[in-house]
Amino acid sequence: MRIGKNTVSPISLFSSVFDKVRVLLPSSAFRDKLIVEEGVILSDSQSENSNDQTKNYPHAGGDKGSYSYLLGREVGKEMFFALQDAQKSIKIISPFLSKDMVDELLIKKSQCDIKLITSISIPEKSLFILRKLFHLYHDKEYRLLFDTVFFKGTQTHQTNKDDNTHPHYNDDSIHQKVYIFDEKVVFLGSVNFTYPSVHKNFETVVIFKEIDIVENIINYFNDLFCTDIIKKWEINELINIIQKNDNKGESYDNW
Repeated sequence: MRIGKNTVSPISLFSSVFDKVRVLLPSSAFRDKLIVEEGVILSDSQSENSNDQTKNYPHAGGDKGSYSYLLGREVGKEMFFALQDAQKSIKIISPFLSKDMVDELLIKKSQCDIKLITSISIPEKSLFILRKLFHLYHDKEYRLLFDTVFFKGTQTHQTNKDDNTHPHYNDDSIHQKVYIFDEKVVFLGSVNFTYPSVHKNFETVVIFKEIDIVENIINYFNDLFCTDIIKKWEINELINIIQKNDNKGESYDNW
């Protein structure tokens, strides 16, 4: 069922989530590393046979009808395993990216249709990741590796008459983290599409497989991808910045 533009609100979306009933379990690759006890997921290090020298990181998780959830260190790997298993399509919303994770998308490029929504505040400070997303084709023109929308980030910049740069804050910043694989499973939470967020940080992941919920979130993604209401960077604008700052830049690898 297609949900029209401007009809998907956080209240209506998540109220429908809690009215559904379906058991969802983490993938076996990740679940093998966890021990489930009374709704709390404990790391291997917390089991009776754990090595005393292993750190006892707290984890939590469970299944609540139409969704499952994980909280703790390295829970972003659950999303990463689903990305590796994707066969047809990958849709991602993440304000922060890292080189390592873009490399993972390159591996899937020949197999999957990939759409990416991200956020760039000051392009001159994001040149490393921009160069990763743009390919210089035959040394003549820059082309995007994936179908990508670049929204303007929380803080952009403006220059006054004296050429002094002052911060300017955008009211419509995209800060969501959404991952949709093969239009069958959705991951929401705090996980950025960066190596530390996926493999090291303490994060939150909520997983949906209920058909109606997944379709609703796909519709939201498509509407966001096509919207003209929220400020975006023009592709040619970003290409010009890359060309003018060929020897500068930094990455998001520390996020």
